[in-house]
Amino acid sequence: MIGFALAHMVWKDIKFQRFFRVLFLIPMMTTPVIMTVIWRTFFHESLGPVNDILSNFGMSPKWLTDPVLAKFTVIVVEVWQWTPFMFLLLLAGLLSLPKEPFLAAAIDGASPVRKFIYVTFPLMAPISIGAIIIRLIEASKIMDTVYVLTSGGPGTATETSSFYIFIKGLRINPLSAPQIFTRMAGNLSGDEFAKFLSGEANFKLWLKVIFAMPKIPFMKATFEILKGTNPKW
Repeated sequence: MIGFALAHMVWKDIKFQRFFRVLFLIPMMTTPVIMTVIWRTFFHESLGPVNDILSNFGMSPKWLTDPVLAKFTVIVVEVWQWTPFMFLLLLAGLLSLPKEPFLAAAIDGASPVRKFIYVTFPLMAPISIGAIIIRLIEASKIMDTVYVLTSGGPGTATETSSFYIFIKGLRINPLSAPQIFTRMAGNLSGDEFAKFLSGEANFKLWLKVIFAMPKIPFMKATFEILKGTNPKW
């Protein structure tokens, strides 16, 4: 909604149109990890400027240690970081719309609200759905923001599936590449393992490899999420 509102605003002829188009893209040009560190400083409970301002009104929220506020903080950072992406896609869609329907609506005396409801919104629906799907895919892979901002805390309040796989498989039970191959090879004979490495594996051999994957920690964590055996997921 925010990306669409911003795109619709700069789609019209307004003052400093080019300036605003570049300004709204700046968050997407920054490095997510570095900006998350800056956001973490902003929301620091004792040293951050946000609480310094709110303390004048007798408030001092625990942005990173309260489960509800921690989720809100992660959402704020993610929205700030990725709204420019939606803005760019939707602005490109708005600029590609045909002018004839808008001219016809203007001749019929349609108000700006009616133009938006009956012309702009229906024409933008396919593009908006595509943009939402892309954003949902990206949101499901969120890892760096959570890792830097809250480390999944407090407790597991802001833990995502990607972060859970990282913690369970790569931090708690780290394995080197040779160890991974050793665990996979435990279910394979010498000839089968050689065929797998040489790229000559058949369907049956691939099935054996797939069934060996749950023995690898980070794959085990993935299977837990997919099967729903982890209570959080």
